[in-house]
Amino acid sequence: FVDSVQALASFVRAPAGFDAVVTDFSMPHVGGAEFLQAVRKTGSQIPVLLTSGYVGEMTADDAKKRGFFDLVYKPYSAQEILEAVAKMLLSRKA
Repeated sequence: FVDSVQALASFVRAPAGFDAVVTDFSMPHVGGAEFLQAVRKTGSQIPVLLTSGYVGEMTADDAKKRGFFDLVYKPYSAQEILEAVAKMLLSRKA
């Protein structure tokens, strides 16, 4: 999705249709923290990966404490995001 409102609406309609979520910290309309909160309100414990080019002082540990699976800083390579998503998906099977 390129629109956070549409992405969230799609998730809320059918959370079982998703294996993981990748969201950005700063997005128009629904930011990453708000997105995570809305996902959790559905009762889903799906892993949510946070990405960002700017999160201030937030570290990956801070993101995890807030309920995100992990934090991947921008700019990231295709390999970095692939590895983070693969790790998320494997965590669901554990």
